[in-house]
Amino acid sequence: MMRGWINTINLTCFLLLCILFMFVFVASAADETEVYVEPSAIVVKPGASFSFTVTCIPSQPMKSFELQLAYDPSVFHVNSIAEGTIFQSYQPGNTFFSEGSIDNTTGQVTKIFDLILGSGNVSESGSFIS
Repeated sequence: MMRGWINTINLTCFLLLCILFMFVFVASAADETEVYVEPSAIVVKPGASFSFTVTCIPSQPMKSFELQLAYDPSVFHVNSIAEGTIFQSYQPGNTFFSEGSIDNTTGQVTKIFDLILGSGNVSESGSFIS
């Protein structure tokens, strides 16, 4: 009889620990910043131009970002990088954007960044680049 209670207590403690870990995991996952590419897939004809956007949903206020892109240069080339909308609430001249360095030989765009000059930050989602 005592052995049955001990097994029940062990199982109950195990289940409570599992539930606790699930809540900790869900709470920490909710605090992560999301960055994604839109559209997630696209079909284009050879030689045709297309564009995409890198979008961010920040989990906390931010005032700057740095971004690098890597791609297969045998599939496509990057022509240009444009500033996104994430800092659009600031007047022109109050942000500093770098479209980075495009290298279509290696398939990399490095040193892309944007920052708010002076005080301020954003918490709303928006695009980093397009």
